[in-house]
Amino acid sequence: VLFRSVSQSRYCSPWKAFEGNAPRAITASEDRSLLLPAAAAEIYGPSLVYEPKYGNVGYWCSTEDYVRWSFEVPASGDWTVEVDCACDDSAAGSLIRFSTGTRLLTARVPGTGTWDNYQTWQAGTIDLHRGKGQLIVTAPEKPGSALIDIRAIRLIPPGVR
Repeated sequence: VLFRSVSQSRYCSPWKAFEGNAPRAITASEDRSLLLPAAAAEIYGPSLVYEPKYGNVGYWCSTEDYVRWSFEVPASGDWTVEVDCACDDSAAGSLIRFSTGTRLLTARVPGTGTWDNYQTWQAGTIDLHRGKGQLIVTAPEKPGSALIDIRAIRLIPPGVR
């Protein structure tokens, strides 16, 4: 694993680099939604990795593991958080937190059958403000065997389905 520094700040540790993972800022699609693929996320923590087989972040086993995406929000409002994910039924039920820095959404991870079975899950809504934004996904408490495998998160603006 290679490490890169994103900031000289003592509050920002270097993200982990993996083949197939290239963190970048996300811009809105034509329908104004924001698609945040795992391949574009900054990955942090002792156990979290990018898995090229499914293009996901996985092995999420610690409260110190987290991912962060940066993006440009085209309009303020309550955005739907839709997650393309997999979670073995035996690991389901752990808490996951989505944070913008000022707003939080906490939910329980649903089971999708197996770690190989990806499904779309609507976790809830989160208030976003127009302009530069970030989404940080964490495990606020230690997951059972593992938290979740995430291929992508789609942030859907108010009024878009």
